[in-house]
Amino acid sequence: MCEKVYGQLEEFWIKGCVGEWVQWLTWVFEQFNQSQCIIFCCVIWAIWGARNKRVHENRVSTGKEIAEFVIKCIDEIIGCIDKYSVKPIRRIGWRYPPEAFVKINFDGAYNERQKQAA
Repeated sequence: MCEKVYGQLEEFWIKGCVGEWVQWLTWVFEQFNQSQCIIFCCVIWAIWGARNKRVHENRVSTGKEIAEFVIKCIDEIIGCIDKYSVKPIRRIGWRYPPEAFVKINFDGAYNERQKQAA
């Protein structure tokens, strides 16, 4: 029965709802900054997950449970962004000293076991 219903709605679905939904979603992401997009996606995911639990497991999630899931999700995403984001590389190199200065470079080492310079 479902196949027949979806078959009848297929053309409407493709031309109507999906197009409008994609346009709306695109507009949402264009309006929001990165943090707002993360929150938005986590909220949508949490609501969809709560809906699936209600339909498939007959379990009703409270608003508090959904909010806690959203916060946990956001924390996890931000942790990944911080961990894997590319940090700018600071190039360190030798520069000529100012004129009329002499710069002497030397290296040193210390042997901790023998407590003396190596």
